[in-house]
Amino acid sequence: MKYWLLIVSLFIFACTNSDDYLYNENDVNEVTISAQMALDIDSISIQIKADTVQLGDTIIFIAEVKPSKSIRLQHYYWTLDGEHFASEFSFRRAITKPGHHKVALVLIDYFGDTLSDTLQIWVTKPPLLNENVFIPANGSQGLPTQGGISFAWNAYDPDSIYKVHNHFTLTDFRGDILVDTIVPGNVFTYNEPLQPLKRYDWQVSAINELGMPSNDSLSGHFFTQGVLGESGITGSVQIKELDRFFWSCLLSIYDTTGQLLQTDTINHRSARITPFLVSPVKAGNYQISISLLNHPHYQSNLKKISLRENEIKDIGNITLIDTIKPSIDLIGAHNGDTIDFADTLFFTYDSLEDKYSYYRAAQIDGQTIDIKIKDNQLYTVIPRSFQSFRHTLLTVTAKDRSNNETVRNYYIRPSLKWFACNSDTTLGDSTVLKIFIEDQNPYGFVPEVFLFSIFKDSNPIAAGYNGQNSYSFLITSALFPDSVNYMRTGIRYTNGITQWSDWTVYRKFGEGGNE
Repeated sequence: MKYWLLIVSLFIFACTNSDDYLYNENDVNEVTISAQMALDIDSISIQIKADTVQLGDTIIFIAEVKPSKSIRLQHYYWTLDGEHFASEFSFRRAITKPGHHKVALVLIDYFGDTLSDTLQIWVTKPPLLNENVFIPANGSQGLPTQGGISFAWNAYDPDSIYKVHNHFTLTDFRGDILVDTIVPGNVFTYNEPLQPLKRYDWQVSAINELGMPSNDSLSGHFFTQGVLGESGITGSVQIKELDRFFWSCLLSIYDTTGQLLQTDTINHRSARITPFLVSPVKAGNYQISISLLNHPHYQSNLKKISLRENEIKDIGNITLIDTIKPSIDLIGAHNGDTIDFADTLFFTYDSLEDKYSYYRAAQIDGQTIDIKIKDNQLYTVIPRSFQSFRHTLLTVTAKDRSNNETVRNYYIRPSLKWFACNSDTTLGDSTVLKIFIEDQNPYGFVPEVFLFSIFKDSNPIAAGYNGQNSYSFLITSALFPDSVNYMRTGIRYTNGITQWSDWTVYRKFGEGGNE
């Protein structure tokens, strides 16, 4: 039996490939790791090895292990400046201490080998600018035009770790940049000459050596001194409805009697509030008015000021408001607010500019119909479905961007007339006109009276219905004293419905015959 087991064992060993159990370095996969970070979830695809972040910012730390995280390993962890930081492959965390930090990913594989990769992070707070400590003070006047002007401010690193530099700009009254430079300290001196009685604007922002800018900037303006006795007027103007458009204003200066002394143009470009400076102006008492060029809808009230020698008077911000309502008039409506039916009605429309009006509407008996604008005119197409044997109310509404609203109501005469009558006629001297009316209504309505206004504004003459569907009479031209005479003819039916038709008699004096 023992010999049999020995033989079997030898057979199994002989049939086995013992080379499979030998170490072969070609069969070993190299393990590599990489530490990465991203600043927010939206930029997770942008992974970096070093960056500057603001104190309190959340950072996403990401571990990459190849060939995969499923390999056999003993342990892994993260360290922050050599201290334990986390035990996850990927996580989110903020670093709460300013300064330079090293974050390392450490991995110990199955064989006890240690792998690591390191991130470099600079954590900083934005530099600060003291908004209450700077010179020259905002709105300073009388600064010299020669000899230089010094600017000073207080910018610093709140943690006193990093150096702070400053971006300084100086702009003249035309908007041209005089200075655009980086200043290593908190003082800058401009030594070039400046023009008298002009406004200059300056601005400074801070940035530390890591490239982290301040959240805010300091800005101010000043005025240079003028020649002895010269003064100026400054302020700003705003038109809220037109912030996104270019416009020009006219500033007018009057004496106390209302006589115009001086004008100046203010051009708006992009800023919400547009500053201005008028100089030189002699000392004295004045009245100031600002209006929008070519559009007198926008005009300020007169502002009274008293100007001393060598003073630049700040009159503050003036907001121009349109208080004039748009006007709407029907073209050809010589007959007031009662008009004849027409497929298309045209209106004149006057506002600041058509493109600034944001609401236009038309309704017939409360039902909205389209109203459009073309060639600086409003027009609306009256649908055939609104033809009627009665008067129809048409309401046209326009509202501008200042919420000034105009509503006009018109009455459209019946578009379906049930009778025949005179049309426009021309009369000479010593002629006779036959005025007639003939009922043609298709509904079997019975006339009650025939109505005639020999002159439109006069009380109508009523002729009772005598069973005949028509009525007529003669009138001499001598009864028409004017060259244009407006007439009205109508029928009132027994059901209470009344229809009218307007027509005109034109009188030619010194001529005979009818036309």
